[in-house]
Amino acid sequence: IEIHIKAPRHLWMLVFLPIWLAFWTFGGFAAIRQFISDPTSRGFLGIWLIAWLVAELLASYVWLWMAFGKEVITVWQSALSLKRDIGGWGPAKLLRLHDCRNLRASGSFGSPFSFSESLRFWGVSGGTIAVDHQGRVIRFGIGLEETEAQAVVRELGPYFPANP
Repeated sequence: IEIHIKAPRHLWMLVFLPIWLAFWTFGGFAAIRQFISDPTSRGFLGIWLIAWLVAELLASYVWLWMAFGKEVITVWQSALSLKRDIGGWGPAKLLRLHDCRNLRASGSFGSPFSFSESLRFWGVSGGTIAVDHQGRVIRFGIGLEETEAQAVVRELGPYFPANP
């Protein structure tokens, strides 16, 4: 069985991020020119350029995820595959179904101050479906409404081992 869930689409972010990225990229290239031409400013600019690159990559990923992303949930050969796919690319997390317990529709809980949970606002992390796997809670189903999450759980439930 394979289920595809489109990434949440936030129109204002799909419009705003490319504009922000254009200005951010222009500023970064100006800083790179300054870094190369003025050796006295390299300390601060070096640190700033590292932060600039991280922000550039993160904003680009968020935009690509919102524009073209989808979650692909696959159950096959006693394994659960959770893939965050952008245009056919993206890593898959494989979980042995034998190690999975308590598949459920669940709200997005957790500390909003952890890095992975802070990305929930951008529609990049979290999820409304949870499963316990080797002492950790694994979440998927980003942006689903409660009834949609419950429908996915009903669809996947028969493939999961009964809880002990």
